Amino acid sequence: MNDPEKIKAQSFKIERYALVLAVVWTVVVAASLVWHVVKTKEETLEEAQIHARATYEKDIIYRRWNAGHGGVYVPVIAITSYAMKGDEERFLAEGFDSYISKPIDIKEFLKIVNKLIKTAQMNGVSCQI
Repeated sequence: MNDPEKIKAQSFKIERYALVLAVVWTVVVAASLVWHVVKTKEETLEEAQIHARATYEKDIIYRRWNAGHGGVYVPVIAITSYAMKGDEERFLAEGFDSYISKPIDIKEFLKIVNKLIKTAQMNGVSCQI
């Protein structure tokens, strides 16, 4: 084998190694991207659940405090992103006066508020919005 053939053979090996290295690097970067997207989604859902849980617990504490101090009763509507089967019953059992899931339909919301106002007025309470 003479020098030009050796150089050509070595050049072919280097090109092949460079191609393999480029493919491996692309796979590593793609895998890293997929991992990052999955982790970001998981963390976002976890943050949303923590926020929803904290808001729910805050409302429960408020209602217990209000009931224990004989204060003016203010109806509480559970406005939540929990929209699975059984969630409405769970919130109503916890003592909420009504339930609406997000995204909020303004007509449904106003219907619930008007119902609560009518109920209060039937019990002799003066109400305003």
